[in-house]
Amino acid sequence: MAIYKIVGVVNFFLGIFEVVFPLIFILFTIPRLTELYAEFQANGPNLIHTYIFLSILIVMGLGNFFLGFKLFSKFGYKEKYLKIAIIFIIVSFLLGGVFTKITSISIIMPIYNLSSEL
Repeated sequence: MAIYKIVGVVNFFLGIFEVVFPLIFILFTIPRLTELYAEFQANGPNLIHTYIFLSILIVMGLGNFFLGFKLFSKFGYKEKYLKIAIIFIIVSFLLGGVFTKITSISIIMPIYNLSSEL
């Protein structure tokens, strides 16, 4: 019984992080950096890859959030959800870290190119 709650808590908090981080990135970071690149008339980053990776993170976060919620519920097939939740935790740590780093680097890298042009 305790294993379900522990895995549920981990999934729940991973889900919150994987939904909130991309939304902050999309709503605040990308528009400000895009304005900065436009102000200096520099070539900005290609945002298609960034939005794809952030969308994948949001979907993974919603899946983690759903599994965390299901493991806290009183009814349902908890054994089935437990196996899927553990797989989601592993995938979230591996792919979530990689996708977060790729999106951050792809947005910030043109700043270094901008400084070399000046």
